Amino acid sequence: MSIHNELLDDKDTFSLVKLQMQKKISKPSYEAWMKDVYFSSIESDQMTLVAPNVFARDWLEERYAELIKFLLKSINGKDYTIRFIMK
Repeated sequence: MSIHNELLDDKDTFSLVKLQMQKKISKPSYEAWMKDVYFSSIESDQMTLVAPNVFARDWLEERYAELIKFLLKSINGKDYTIRFIMK
């Protein structure tokens, strides 16, 4: 899937990433780790995402950051680094 659509804002782009994540990981994993993650900002090709707690932040960094980067690139053609922060 390659959208490359300049009409999508960054928040919409991350919403599309979450939709794709639902197809790529199990429903229990999505519910536990991705459901409550939300977009914060993009600065200098670094996307900041908000995790609900420190445990989720660490888990996401270790296990899903690369998949998120891959999905972002497939959606808008850009390479991002991913940073997770806590709520």
